[in-house]
Amino acid sequence: MGSNSCEQMLYCLKRICDPCKEHVDNKFAPLSERATNEFIPVRDEMTALMTRATEVLANKDYTQTDALLREGAMLKSKISTLRKEQMDRIQERDVNVKASIVYLNVLQESQELVSYWRHLLRADRMFQTDLKK
Repeated sequence: MGSNSCEQMLYCLKRICDPCKEHVDNKFAPLSERATNEFIPVRDEMTALMTRATEVLANKDYTQTDALLREGAMLKSKISTLRKEQMDRIQERDVNVKASIVYLNVLQESQELVSYWRHLLRADRMFQTDLKK
């Protein structure tokens, strides 16, 4: 199960990177400043939570698991809100559609990435708890 979750997380990262790389390689317009400014804190929060989750998994110290899962759920909700806002912005006339679609993809895959690491954290905790019984 852990291997599958890790594979899914790597696949999410690939689905984030490939469209971004293509966008840059084709010299399309960059993401808007608004999109960049709203995503950087999300990226930082996601990275921090994943780092903490990695420590929990490596040390088998599940005392932080519930807090991490709650924070991950809040992050997923925050990303969901950003996705909805981005879909609304795509409908506006003065928006670069290609850059907006790339950003929407980044948001969707980031949300999936959070889901997969949360699933891994829950599954590992349950597996370790079952082993102790």
